[in-house]
Amino acid sequence: MIEEYLTVGIATKNRHEELQVTLNQLRAGSLRDCQIIVVDDGSTPAIEIPKNIDNVILIRHHESQDVACSRNEIARTVRTPFWLTLDDDSYPVEVDIEALIRLLQGSTDVIAISCPFKEQFEGSWKWLNPSLKTDVYPVRTFVACSGIINVRRFMEVGGYSDWVYQFGEESDLSLRAYKAGYPTIHSSIMKVQHNKVNVARSMDRIDYYGARNQVLMALYYLPIRYFPLRFAKLVIHHTRCLLRHGRYKGVVGIFCGLIEGGCKLSQRKGNVLTSAEFRKYRELDAS
Repeated sequence: MIEEYLTVGIATKNRHEELQVTLNQLRAGSLRDCQIIVVDDGSTPAIEIPKNIDNVILIRHHESQDVACSRNEIARTVRTPFWLTLDDDSYPVEVDIEALIRLLQGSTDVIAISCPFKEQFEGSWKWLNPSLKTDVYPVRTFVACSGIINVRRFMEVGGYSDWVYQFGEESDLSLRAYKAGYPTIHSSIMKVQHNKVNVARSMDRIDYYGARNQVLMALYYLPIRYFPLRFAKLVIHHTRCLLRHGRYKGVVGIFCGLIEGGCKLSQRKGNVLTSAEFRKYRELDAS
């Protein structure tokens, strides 16, 4: 019955072995009957789905269009009300199916459900966003390696923004949805393991786009009185990364975001949170 409510969607690039592990875990787990949509964003060689994995839709890009575009394509392909968004190296390890179905049935006006996920640090697993309460509660955003998206509301607010490219697309989506009255909630009904492999992962790219996108979101959505403090915090954080670790791409991303956003301030029209909305949003738990 869960397959009537939920589709699994994965965007991937050049992680052939990691994706196969995830697909095998999905087919062996409690979501085994759910359809899976895989978007191969220009892998070399192209992704092939193992013959033992059935009910998979494979979409190939001959050239990379980045992860946000790939996930928008998943949303256009999904035919169930909800979409479990995973990374190619993440998969559920605990699922309460009956409780999950009840939660999905009652989440028609929710943009996304954030689920706890764990990653490995120095040989031990650590939960990065553990549930802080026994019941469902509102949060600011979710993480795309362990989130459930309401497809209808996702399309209503325009999906992932085309300027995001990658890193932070969930926060941008959640902010726009929050403005439209569609909250993000957190639940421990599903728990996910994120192996976070280093294959095809660039820290320079993460630093640059992470910083750039945070500046743009601050410019597009925050009341102007809050922007200087947010900008100062970003500068301090990425300057520390430069001085301590020699990573300078975040500093570059900050100022590229400032220039780009300054040229496109028309994006603020209709998107800026009121001071009251922003204060309530800031009081929410992170994810």
